[in-house]
Amino acid sequence: MILDYSICAVLLGAGATAVMDLWMLFRTRVLGIPAQSYGLVGRWLAGLPRGRFRHERIAASPAVRGELLVGWAAHYLIGIAFAGCCLRSGGSTGRGSQPSRRRSSSASPPCSHRSS
Repeated sequence: MILDYSICAVLLGAGATAVMDLWMLFRTRVLGIPAQSYGLVGRWLAGLPRGRFRHERIAASPAVRGELLVGWAAHYLIGIAFAGCCLRSGGSTGRGSQPSRRRSSSASPPCSHRSS
C-alpha cells in the first residue's frame, strides 16, 4: 500500500510538473514570456548549508557549481511532494474527505478512482 501510494505520488507529481514545464515552454516560444530560471533556485538552495538564507539580488550572486541540476531536481521533488500531500489528504482518491480510513488490501491504489 505504501509502495502504491509512493508510485502514484511520483507519477502524478512528475507528470504534473512536466505539464507545467511544457506550458512554460509554450509561453516562452509562442508568447515570448521569459522562462523561470531554476538555476537561481539551485543557487539559493546551495547557499542554505553555508548559512546564506537571503540575497539582495540572487541573480547578482556568484554562480554555484551544479546550481542548475539542484534547481531542476528541487522543482520536480516539490511537485512530487505536492502530489503526495494531495493524495494523503484524500484528493483525487475517490475517498472523499476521509484520508485516515483504512482500506482492505484488495482496494485499488490511492490514485485510481473507484465508484462507491
